[in-house]
Amino acid sequence: MLVAHSADDSIEVKTVTGYNEATNTLTVSGVFAIPPAPGDVWAVGRQNLVTKDYTALYFEQASNQKIFIHAIEYNEDVYAGDP
Repeated sequence: MLVAHSADDSIEVKTVTGYNEATNTLTVSGVFAIPPAPGDVWAVGRQNLVTKDYTALYFEQASNQKIFIHAIEYNEDVYAGDP
């Protein structure tokens, strides 16, 4: 699977149908609705990922400009009474 996230915030997902090791080229199914451009974010890899909801507890900024998000997995049964 190949996911392209364009600068205009659109996301396209294509299936990788082949790989040429000699030229280091991927072949994907179909064509892109918006032509990929420099600066777009690409991801190649896993399929059928599962997403989970989290509740952010707090954010911590390190000296190297990284931000750590401290969160716990959201459980609807536990937090049903919370606003």
